[in-house]
Formats: sequence, C-alpha cells, structure tokens
Amino acid sequence: DPCSESNGGCSHYCKSEAQTVRCSCPANHNLVGDKNCVPVNPCLIDNGGCSHNCTVAANGVQCQCPAGYKLDSSTCILLDPCREENGGCSHECHHNDGKVQCLCPPGYKLFGKLCLDEDPCQKRNGGCSHYCSNIEGRRVCSCPSGFLLRPNQRVCKDINECRSNRGNCSHGCRNLPGSYECTCPHGFHLEPNNRTCIDVNECEIDNGGCEMFCRNYKGTFRCDCPEGHALERDGKTCRRREIQQCQNLKPPQNGGMSCPGYRPDYALLVPSGTKCNVWCNEGFKLRGRPFRTCNELGEWDNVDTQCVGLGNTVS
Repeated sequence: DPCSESNGGCSHYCKSEAQTVRCSCPANHNLVGDKNCVPVNPCLIDNGGCSHNCTVAANGVQCQCPAGYKLDSSTCILLDPCREENGGCSHECHHNDGKVQCLCPPGYKLFGKLCLDEDPCQKRNGGCSHYCSNIEGRRVCSCPSGFLLRPNQRVCKDINECRSNRGNCSHGCRNLPGSYECTCPHGFHLEPNNRTCIDVNECEIDNGGCEMFCRNYKGTFRCDCPEGHALERDGKTCRRREIQQCQNLKPPQNGGMSCPGYRPDYALLVPSGTKCNVWCNEGFKLRGRPFRTCNELGEWDNVDTQCVGLGNTVS
C-alpha cells in the first residue's frame, strides 16, 4: 500500500487505488497540486455567517463586533451608549449607530458634551422693559413696585394708584411713575402718615404777619384790627380810623328825639355811631324809621322822619 509510507506524500488524507496514491482534503480545505491541502477562507463565503466582522480561526471562523455592539452567537447587537452615565452628556443623550450625540435644551449651548447656560438677558435685556431674570436659560421679565407686567410678558405698565379710592388720600392724589403722592390744598399740610391733610394755623407763626389780631380759619386766616382801627390794603397793617361826625339832627316837628350820650339841642356835631330814637306827640303818627344813626361817612342814614296828624297823608 503506497499510503503506508509517509502517507503517500499527502498532507492530509491518502487513498490508494491500483497502487496509485490519491490525496484528499478535509472540509474547508482545498487540494493544491496533488499532495497538499490548504485551508479555505470561510469568511469569503457569506462573511462566514457573521453579521459584521469575520476572521479565520483554527476551528473555523470567529465573528467580531465594532465598538458599541455586543456579539450574540454570530450576530452583533447594537448597544445603547446612553444607558451608561448618560453617554457622558450633561443633559440629553441620543445615539446613532452606537455613536453618542449630546443635545441641549433651549437656552443652553453645547460645548463638547457639556451644556452651558446661555444667558438670554445679555442681549438687549432679553427684550424686557425693566428687570430680566435668567431661569435655567429661559428669560423671565419682571417689574418694580408700582408697575404691572403686560400680557406680552415683556413690558411693564405704570399702575395709577389714584384711580382706586383716590389712593386713600384725604384730599388730592398725584400719580407718579411707579408710585403716587397725596397732595393738600393751600392752607393745609400733610400729616406724617402721608395720607391726611390738616389745617395750617398760620396765626401760630409770627402771628400770621398781622400787626394786631390774627384769626385762623379752615385753610386760611385773616388779620383784624381793634375798634377804632381799619385794616390797610396790605391785609396786615392796622391804621387808626378818623372819627367822622354828623351835623346836629333836629327832632321832627310835632315830635321829639333822644340820643344817648349827648343832647342834640346843645351839640353842633355828633360823633359817628351815635343812634337817636325819634317819636311823635299825641295825635300824630311817625312816617319813616323810629331811629337815625350817624354812620362812618359822617352822614345820617335812613330818610328824614316826619310826624303827621292822624287822618292826614304825606305826599
């Protein structure tokens, strides 16, 4: 048997037929020439049954997976890299073919895998008319005291406190940007509560500037003078009034007259302020007022009185 000596020169299987050597190969091998068997590359046939990478091993093929995949028999299964420590992302983690893709929420900017807050208030105050706050990358407008945020959530509108119960002021109310103040009319001043107006007693300060008497009234005052004096045009100074006198007044015919303080039958002049009572004799009736007064102009007021007989008329 020629195969009994050195396997007939075959590298693997040897079979003799009619004293002739015939070499053959095991599976996954090809006969090169007449004697030698060389392995066949199984990865060239349907990738060796591997879903991804195929390498030749001593016992056949060895399947391998790229990064981000896990080998299950001969199939590579995609792993979710975001499951472990969020893929290294500070916020949102997505993956594409096993590759991590980090994403940021609105108001943030991506630096590598880190999302950093992007302050929206840095540009034009975030569009806010007054205060701008950065809350997790989101612009929030707010207003100072005395203002109200409009529905557009950006512009602040002044609140007119005077429209509601006159701002609780006792008299006047003046609206100011973001505030208001109570006001008082002339002759009043505001109490420490900044709400109530009380009368100013001008007479308590330098007698109101009056030379003689000062009389306080609600919201104002007046200077007065004693009897026998008159107030000058400046409203503060008093001057002595000249006493005017009236010519002697004679009693009516058929009547009489009495003037307390002097006798008209003796006096030639009567001081102003003198009052005389007039009457008629029996059988006569008085026409006119029963008294006459010497006024400040030195004249007797009322018309002349007459005594007429009963039954007579005066034209």
